[in-house]
Amino acid sequence: MDERAAVRAPAPNAAPSAPEGAADSTAPLRVGISACLLGQKVRWNAGHERDSFLVETVGRFVE
Repeated sequence: MDERAAVRAPAPNAAPSAPEGAADSTAPLRVGISACLLGQKVRWNAGHERDSFLVETVGRFVE
């Protein structure tokens, strides 16, 4: 058997491991969202364009 192949082959029932430096899969994702979509009055007309789907649904899973 080729020694290099033996080193790279995973154990038959081993759980896949995350690459080194990868984020924790249980941590919320960090996503950039415009302040006006979050409901802050930052638009040129002192208004906002709050998106309830982003705030209430997606917001539960992101940071």
